Amino acid sequence: MSGRSEHDVPWDDDFWEVSHAAARLTQYACEVAVRCLDDGMLRLQFTQEMAYVGKGIVEDVRTGRKTPEQGLIQIRKEHVELGLQVIQYTKLVAGLAAGVLQVAGGVAVCKLTAGFACATGGIALVQHGINAIYENGRNIIQRRDDTVGPLRQGYQEIAKALGGKASHGNVAYGIADMALSVFGVTTLVVSRDAWRLYRYIRADMVPAYKNAGAGLIGFELGVNVMTGELIWVELNKE
Repeated sequence: MSGRSEHDVPWDDDFWEVSHAAARLTQYACEVAVRCLDDGMLRLQFTQEMAYVGKGIVEDVRTGRKTPEQGLIQIRKEHVELGLQVIQYTKLVAGLAAGVLQVAGGVAVCKLTAGFACATGGIALVQHGINAIYENGRNIIQRRDDTVGPLRQGYQEIAKALGGKASHGNVAYGIADMALSVFGVTTLVVSRDAWRLYRYIRADMVPAYKNAGAGLIGFELGVNVMTGELIWVELNKE
C-alpha cells in the first residue's frame, strides 16, 4: 500500500473517528493525571506524552501508514492499558491507606482494651500495617509493583524453611492480614457513649465495628476482597 502525501488529508468519517478517539484518549489521560498525580509538572508531562501518542496514531492514519481500523485498535489498546494502570495505582493507594488504618487500629486495640489485646493481635496489626505502608508507598514512589517488605519476606523465609515456596509465604501473609482485619473490627473496645470515673465494665464494651462508620467498614471489606484476589493468584502459581 502506497503512503499518502503529507499534504493529502483524508476528510472522511473514518479519519474523523480516529481523530475523535485520540482526543478522548487525551481527555482520559488528563482525568487520570488529576486523580493520580499531585505534582503539576508530572501532570503536564504525562498528558503531553499521551497527547503525542494519540497525535502520532492520527498522523499514521493521515499519511496511510495505518488504516483507520488499525488506528482505532491501537488507540483502544492505549486506553485499556491506561485504565489498567489506574486500577493498579488505585490498589496501591488503597493498600497504603489500609496500612495506615491497621497501624491506627492496632494502637487503638492496645489503648481501648487496657492493653490485654496487644499480645493477641494489636502488635501484629501494627506490624502488618507498617509493612503495607512500606510496600505500597515504595511501589507508588518508584512506580513498581513488586516491593517485598521485611515482614512479608519473613513469611516467605519461614515457608521456604518448611519446604515450601515464597508464594506459600505470600498466601500465609494474606490469610494473616485478613484474619487481623476480622480481629480488628470484632475486638471489644470502649463504646463511644461509655463514661466512667474509674474502671470500665463489660457493659461499656462494644465490637470495634460499631464505633466505625459504614464507609470505613466498606473500605475494609474492599481491601479484604483485594487481598483474597492476591491469595488466589499466589495459590495458582506453580
